[in-house]
Amino acid sequence: MPRLRRAEQLLGGVVVMQSGWRVAMLVVFLSATMAESQSLRVTKAEESRWLRWVIPLPKQIRIEKKVKVNAADVRVIAVDNAGELAQAATKELTGLIREKSGAESRPGKGKFEILVGVCDASGCVAGVKTLAALGLKQRPNPEQAYVIQPVAPNRLLLTGLTEKGVYYAAQTLKQLLEGQFAEGTVTIPLATVNDWPDLAERGEWGGSSTSDIEWFAQQKMNLVEAHIDLSVDAEGKGVAKVNPKLLEQARLHALNFVPIITHLEQMEGTGLFVRFPELKGKGDPDAWKRIGNVKPACFSQPKLQEIMADWLTCLARYPEVSDVCVWLSENDVQCACDRCQSQNQFALETRVALRAWEAAKAVKPSLGLRILLTQGSYRSNDKVLAMVPPEVGISYYHGGLTYDSTRNPMIDPLLADYAAKGRWLGCYPQLTASWRIVCPWSGAQFIKARMNEFVDKKLQCLCGYATPNNRFYEFNVTAAAEWSWNAKGRDEREFAAAWATRQGLKDPDAVAEWAVMLGPVGWDVYGSGIPYPAFFGGAAQVVASHTRPTLGQGMFRYFPSRKHIEEDLAACAKALTIAKRIGDARLTTETQVIGGYVQMVKEINGLCAKLSSVDMTSDPERRQVQDSMCRLAKTGAQTASALREWERSVGQGLGGSRFQDSIMVTEQTVSRIGKTLAVDGIQDPGKPYRRQEIGKWESNDFEKNEGIRKTWEVTECVSGTGRYEVDFAYTSGWHGLYMRRVALATAPKDKPESLTDVAKDEHQGVAACQNKDNVYRLVVATYDPALRYFVLADIRGVRSSDKPENRRGCCGVVSIVKSGPDSPIFEVPNLLPITDEGRARYSGPRFSGKGLRVGIVMNGYGSASCLEVLKKSSGMDAQAIYRIEKSALDLCQVVVMPQPRAVEVFGEAQAKLLRDFVANGGGLIATHDAVGYRGLPPIVPEVCEKGLAHVRDSQWVAALDHPVTRGIEVGVPLPHSYYDHIELQPGPHGVVVAKAQQSGRPVAICGDTGKGRYVACGLAIGLDASDEDAAPTRAEKTLLENAVRWAGTKE
Repeated sequence: MPRLRRAEQLLGGVVVMQSGWRVAMLVVFLSATMAESQSLRVTKAEESRWLRWVIPLPKQIRIEKKVKVNAADVRVIAVDNAGELAQAATKELTGLIREKSGAESRPGKGKFEILVGVCDASGCVAGVKTLAALGLKQRPNPEQAYVIQPVAPNRLLLTGLTEKGVYYAAQTLKQLLEGQFAEGTVTIPLATVNDWPDLAERGEWGGSSTSDIEWFAQQKMNLVEAHIDLSVDAEGKGVAKVNPKLLEQARLHALNFVPIITHLEQMEGTGLFVRFPELKGKGDPDAWKRIGNVKPACFSQPKLQEIMADWLTCLARYPEVSDVCVWLSENDVQCACDRCQSQNQFALETRVALRAWEAAKAVKPSLGLRILLTQGSYRSNDKVLAMVPPEVGISYYHGGLTYDSTRNPMIDPLLADYAAKGRWLGCYPQLTASWRIVCPWSGAQFIKARMNEFVDKKLQCLCGYATPNNRFYEFNVTAAAEWSWNAKGRDEREFAAAWATRQGLKDPDAVAEWAVMLGPVGWDVYGSGIPYPAFFGGAAQVVASHTRPTLGQGMFRYFPSRKHIEEDLAACAKALTIAKRIGDARLTTETQVIGGYVQMVKEINGLCAKLSSVDMTSDPERRQVQDSMCRLAKTGAQTASALREWERSVGQGLGGSRFQDSIMVTEQTVSRIGKTLAVDGIQDPGKPYRRQEIGKWESNDFEKNEGIRKTWEVTECVSGTGRYEVDFAYTSGWHGLYMRRVALATAPKDKPESLTDVAKDEHQGVAACQNKDNVYRLVVATYDPALRYFVLADIRGVRSSDKPENRRGCCGVVSIVKSGPDSPIFEVPNLLPITDEGRARYSGPRFSGKGLRVGIVMNGYGSASCLEVLKKSSGMDAQAIYRIEKSALDLCQVVVMPQPRAVEVFGEAQAKLLRDFVANGGGLIATHDAVGYRGLPPIVPEVCEKGLAHVRDSQWVAALDHPVTRGIEVGVPLPHSYYDHIELQPGPHGVVVAKAQQSGRPVAICGDTGKGRYVACGLAIGLDASDEDAAPTRAEKTLLENAVRWAGTKE
C-alpha cells in the first residue's frame, strides 16, 4: 500500500511523512482538523458560474459544498510512490496557490488536504478508498480518466488509474481554484468529478505548437507532432535529432511528442541526394518544378529504406519518443525507373516506411508508427489502408479537404468505415479561417461540428493546424480542446461564456451572445473561400466577366440570396454593438473584419448585377457602377484597417508573412476590380491609399555585400502631403531581412541621381516568417508634383552562395501605402470616357466575314493564349466573347470555352446557352474544368458526362487517328503546358481521341450531338504551371486548331 510522505513546508511541494507512520495515525490527524473547516452549501446558479472556469467541461461533475480557508493552510500531498508526472501535478497545484495568494509556506497542520496519487487495483489511494475510481477501467481512454472526490469536509482526493489521469485531475482542480482567491484565502469546491476524454489524442502540429506545450496541458491537450532535424552523415548513416528540452517539457506535461519524417518527395533538404546521388528519382526535372519544385527519391532502392530505418532507430533511442509519424508525398510524383513505375507510388512509400519501422523496433519494440495520408495519396488511400497492420496508425491530411472551413463533412466513407472497425485514425484539420491567410474567427459552431464528427466517426486523434500562432486563435483551439474531450457537453453559447470567464472579460454572457451571433457569419465568409482563395484573383475575375454570378456557388457558396447577405450584415451590426460594449479590441476588430468581408461580398455581387444589366455606354447607368466602386473601395480599406488593428490587439508582428498576405489580397482585390472597370471609364478612388508594390529584394542582392542600399522610384505612388507607410514583407528563402533606415527622397525630373531626403524613419526592423517592426512611416510635409520621388532603404541580407543548399535564399517585396481619413478619400470621382476595349465588351464579337467565325470566351484559364493562337490560324476569324449571351453566340460558328477563372459566373444557365448553341448547329470546345468538373456543370453530357479527377501527369497521347488528332502521332507521349489534366467520363455519343499517358484514361472526347459537334478537352491549353496564360505546346496547338476545324465543319 502506498505511504504518504511529509515535508517541512506546506506549499513547497510534496508533503513527506515519516515512513513508519501508519495510515490509522493519518486518519486520527485528519479527524482532529475537520472541525476547523466548515463547509457551505453551493447553489445551482453558483455551481454553473463556477463551472465556467473549467475547460474542457468534465463528463460528470457536481459541486454541492465548498469550504473557505487561508491559502497558507492548504496542504497538497502526493503518495509515497508518486512518479514524475504526479509530482509535477502536485507542484503545479502548490504553485498556483502560492501565485494567487502570495501565501508564505509555514510548518504545521493543514486545515485542508488535497491528496494526489494513482489508485491501486481496489480503488485505494494511501488507504483511502473510492468506488468511483474502480469504474474508470470501463471508460473510453481509461489511462487518462480521473476522479476528484471529497473524502472529508476538509479533504479532496485526486486519483486515476495512471499518472496521466492524476495530472488531468490536477488541471481540473487548478481551473476550479483560479478565480477563488481573495485576501489570502481560497474557496475550495468539494467537487465530485468523474471524467475521461472522447478522443485519445488531442493536439496540433506546426504554428506555435512546440512553444505552447504548457498552455496545451492546461486544457488537457496531449499531442504535438513536430518536424525534427533529419540528415545523412559523412558515413552515409541517417541521423535524426530532437530537441531534448522539448521532450522533457512534453513528458512533464503528460504530452506525447511525435517526431515527423517529412513528406517523402521533399527529402532533398536532408542531404540525402548529396551523399547518395543515385537515390534521386529518374524523370523530368522540369515537370517536377511545375508540380512544386519537388525531387522524388527512388523508393525501389534498398539504401533508401536503410536511411529511413536509421532515422527511425535514432528516434527510438529517445526514451520519450513513443511514436513516429511518416508523411507520404504530398504530390503524385514518382521516380520513373521501371521498378518504381511497376508499383503504386504511395503503396511503395508505405512499404518502405513499414520495413524501416520494423528495423527500428529492434531498439524499441514498443515504438509506434503513424502514416500520414495526403492529397497526393488520396486516390490510393485504399491501397495504403490495406497494407498497414492493426498496430500502425493512419492520420488523414489533404491540402484541400482537411485544410478546409466549409460545412462539408471531413471524413469520407472509406476512412469512416476504417475507424468504425476499430482501426486507429487521426485527422489533420485546420482550426482556423484558412491555412493560407490569417483572419479572425471565433467559430464555436465550426469547431463543435468538426469535433463531433470526429468523435461520432470513432477517430482516435485530433492533430490540428493553426498557423501562424495560437494567440490569434485561442478561442478556436480552446474550443477544439473542449469538444475533442467532451463532444456532447456544452453547447456553443455555454462554451463561449466559459472561454470569456477564463479570459477575464467583464461580461461573459455578452461575449457568449456575440460569439453565437457572429460565428455562423464567419463560417459563411470563410467557408465560401473569402479571402482565400477567392481574393487571390477570382473575385476580380467574377467582375471582369460582366455576368450576374450564381449566388450559392463559388465565393458566394454560403450566400444563397441577397436576403441572406443582408441578414449576415444585420448580425454583424448587432455583434459590433455588443463587442464595443464589452470593450475588448480583439472582439471589436474581429467583428469589423468579418462584417467588412460580407459587405465586400454584397458590393461585388451588386457590381456584377449592374454590369450584366445596365447599358455601360450610358453615363447615367455608368454612374451607378461608379457609386458601387466607391462603396467597394471604402469597404476594402476599412476591412484592411480592421485586420491591422486585430493583429495589434493580439500581438504586433505575430502574424508574419501570411497575415501580410491577408491584407494584401484584400486590398488587391479592390485594385484588380478597379483596374477591370477602368476600361469602362470607372475610377478607383482608393488607389493612392492602397498598398502598392514598389520593389523587391532577392538573394543575389547580397552576394557582394550583405549590407546594401536599395532605391525604388515611387513618384506615381506619392499623391500629396500626408503619411506614407513602407512595408517589407518576406516571401521566400531560409533567411530574413534586416532593415535600419528608410527615407523618402526627391530629385529633379531630369536629374534622378540628385537625391534630397524629405522624410526618414530610422529603427531596427526584421522581415521574416515572424516580422518585427517591419513598417517604416514617412511624413511628407510638402509636395511638389514637378519632382520625382524615391524610397531609399538601408538593409542587410544574407549571402547564400556559401551556405548549405537547403539553407539559402533571402527574398521579399516592398510596398507603400498612404494613410489618411476615410471621408476625403472616397469622394465619388468624375466618370472618364469609356475606352474602345470597354465598348467591345458590350457589342459582341465583330467578325470580318472571312474565315470560320470562332468566338473565345474570355476571362478563362488560357483564354488569351487560345485567342492569340487562333487569330493566327489559317482560315479562322477568331474574336473575343466577354459575356455568354445568345446574341453573342449566334454570331459564331464555333465557340472555345476555357475553364472560367471564376466558377461563380458559369452555372446551369450559361451551360444551357452553350448546349442549345451546339444543338442548333454550333461547334464547341471546352477545356479543363469546363468539361464539367469541380462545381462546373457538364455542357453536353451525351458526349462527355463529366470530369472524373484532376491528375498531376504531365503527358498525354493521341488515342486514334481522327480529324481532331490529325498530325499527331498515335501513342507517342506528349507534354502539356499545365501541370495536370482532367480525366473524363465518356457519354454515349463520345469518341475518345486522347488519353493520359500514365493511367490510359480519356483526356479528350469528341462527338456529334443534335446539329452540332462538341469536343471536351481535359488539357488546360494555353496555361502554364503558375496559372498564367502561356503559349501551348506544339501538339496542344495542333489539337486546338484541329478541334475548332472539326467542330465547325459538321458533314
